[in-house]
Amino acid sequence: MLVCTIFAFFVQTYAVRRMSPSRVGLLMRTEPVFGALFAMAWLGESLSPSAWVGGALIVAASLWGASTPAEARTGEETREREAT
Repeated sequence: MLVCTIFAFFVQTYAVRRMSPSRVGLLMRTEPVFGALFAMAWLGESLSPSAWVGGALIVAASLWGASTPAEARTGEETREREAT
């Protein structure tokens, strides 16, 4: 089990270094959702309505963060103050 975990982290780190930051952010933020879906499909787990809502919020926040310009997320005014 430990070897599989180490291998998975190695592959993930290798792939992350070769992807754009926005794609990495989207992948990392949606990882819990993919884990839950995998558990449902493979292990027969069931999700409560609140778990479904939480998963939907994670996906919505990830999509919003990926579509929002960087200036809006970091604060354009802060950047202007630092430049002066």
